[in-house]
Amino acid sequence: MKNFILFVLFLLLPYFAFGSSTMEEYIHYDQSHENKVGYLSIGKDRGIDQSTFLYVKFALEDFKEKGVKFIILHLNTPGGEVLSSLKIVDLLQKIDTNDHIPVIAFIDNWAISAGAMLAYSCRFIGIVPNAIMGAAEPVMAGGDGEMKPASEKVRSALRAQIANLASFYGRDPLIGEAMVDKDLILVIRDQNIVKLSSESEIRKDKDIIISAPNKLLTLNAKELIDFGVADFMVPAEFNSPMALFKEPFLAKIPHINLISYSNWKIDFFSLLSHPAVASLLVFGLLIGFYIESNTPGFGIAGTVALVCLTLILLSSFAMEAIHWIEVIILCAGLILLAIELFVIPGFGIIGVFGILLTIIGLFALLLPGIDRINFFDLDSFSFAVPELAKRFAWLTSAL
Repeated sequence: MKNFILFVLFLLLPYFAFGSSTMEEYIHYDQSHENKVGYLSIGKDRGIDQSTFLYVKFALEDFKEKGVKFIILHLNTPGGEVLSSLKIVDLLQKIDTNDHIPVIAFIDNWAISAGAMLAYSCRFIGIVPNAIMGAAEPVMAGGDGEMKPASEKVRSALRAQIANLASFYGRDPLIGEAMVDKDLILVIRDQNIVKLSSESEIRKDKDIIISAPNKLLTLNAKELIDFGVADFMVPAEFNSPMALFKEPFLAKIPHINLISYSNWKIDFFSLLSHPAVASLLVFGLLIGFYIESNTPGFGIAGTVALVCLTLILLSSFAMEAIHWIEVIILCAGLILLAIELFVIPGFGIIGVFGILLTIIGLFALLLPGIDRINFFDLDSFSFAVPELAKRFAWLTSAL
């Protein structure tokens, strides 16, 4: 009986440790004036990608300017691109730690794969009774086109990432790791979550298995509360974010003004970042530059080339896929080409270097996330290839 009571207390401890008292510490509101709350929604109608990153980026900037008290991240997603998700994770952590605006993840049904990583990057997690979260193992396309689990090196990196996110907000890192790695075996032993190295170590008469061998961990609503991943549960209310305000502490906040974000910039920069459109801009830049270099004066072709270059730079800055080194390389390449075409007769080594630098600069600008790839590590390189291959093919075709 004593062991049973201890076990129940173990299960309930996360809820009391990270419940409304913690929200009181981080969420402050005004009793007599309007309390603005930012609202982000990532639904299952489309996967997490670069346009999702743009949406979150612009929305968070807007929320900071408007002085929101906290932010709700409404999740119902099967996941998406890892590189985009990692960039969103960085944004969510920075607005919490740097700007002191906490984020509440509201799992309204699904937070699967990359969605689980986004949930872990929020200070608080609220759920509905039918919520599920987990199955965050990274996958990559095999030679036959089928999706297969990524290599151990890649899994190890994401395991460490999600464990750090969990630990940062006081959650058990082992639970997060088990969502990424199906080889991880977790049990409850003596009221503690314990990681085992093999199935033979399981004590069938005493251990309660959390994560079985060869199975990714996916938790339902009750388990999310029991293991301290989620902080509170609210009744489902027609998929409305206002269901969150059934939580006792949040229910006390008066004069709520829920602010969502929609702006033409999201669609505009998402369009510019599409591989086909980016490739057309490269095509317009190169053709315009070539025609302008073969005609006297400065005319329409040169203007088209400059407009294309400007749009490429704007898109890359918006996607945070740019560093000044890429701009310097691109400009150096264009300058060398101009010198070769307009100053030095013939075509020689300067022109060759100009072409190489221009191509390198363009590819660096138009392949978001390429700076995160270790080209000397075949495992991490092959993991990133599925997300970059299409864009690379489009750019190569344009050239």
